[in-house]
Amino acid sequence: MFREARLTKQAYLKTGDVQFDGMFPGGGLPSGLLVELTGAASSGKTAVLFHLLAGYQYQYPLAYIDSSSTFFPLSAITAGIKVEQLLVVTTDSSCESVRIAENLFRLTPTRVIACDVTGRNDKLKMEQMHRLRIITTRYQGMVIFLTDSRYQLFPPSLISLQLTVTRCTRNSATMTVTRSKISPEGKNIEMTLV
Repeated sequence: MFREARLTKQAYLKTGDVQFDGMFPGGGLPSGLLVELTGAASSGKTAVLFHLLAGYQYQYPLAYIDSSSTFFPLSAITAGIKVEQLLVVTTDSSCESVRIAENLFRLTPTRVIACDVTGRNDKLKMEQMHRLRIITTRYQGMVIFLTDSRYQLFPPSLISLQLTVTRCTRNSATMTVTRSKISPEGKNIEMTLV
């Protein structure tokens, strides 16, 4: 096993984006979270995800699990992600994405994992998500699921935070806390899209 030594004090994962980090107590997201970043088609949710990942990458090893065949390295580079330091794994199912995320926490130093399951409607089972949440907490990591707002892939009770992206203009979007166990719901910020 790659990491036998586990941290005992809960860490706060910060992007360095003062607006985003400031939405949450502790000035960042507490480790151990399963987060859903959702929105309609063309809402700008992928651009928002890349922006957040670029911030996290300054401090934490990242992985991107692509089950939708929609990962474009150029878009990631434009957002500031160093793709040569990004572990990208492709799969063809949401269930396999969860299994891969579990193994990445166990076998690599990855702390933040993005699972792109947009366009998929293969629902995840309660026990799968529960196991992932336990492992994410154990290794003080975080998993961000990128989803379509038209599909509900997992039980809402297992997601600690849901962020919904709505496009405002061609180059901006609003991100709103629509469901949360860690902060007040309804908070929102406007983000510039690149």
